[in-house]
Amino acid sequence: MNNPSTNIFLIGMMGSGKSYWGKAIADIIGYKFMDMDELLIQDEGKSINEIFEEKGEQYFRNKETDILNQSFSW
Repeated sequence: MNNPSTNIFLIGMMGSGKSYWGKAIADIIGYKFMDMDELLIQDEGKSINEIFEEKGEQYFRNKETDILNQSFSW
């Protein structure tokens, strides 16, 4: 079961288990798992904490949006 036009997004507070449950769900239903934080870390070359400290939350949120738009065709 892998319909490329159907994506599942998990949203929630930091530390709420999105990565854990996202990986588990993806494995069960045969979807590719993508972790927004990991994509952001790779793109910036810095940890999430470093990005927040050096550039602020608004930059982080804008970067999340940019990566989301690059990763998925709407």
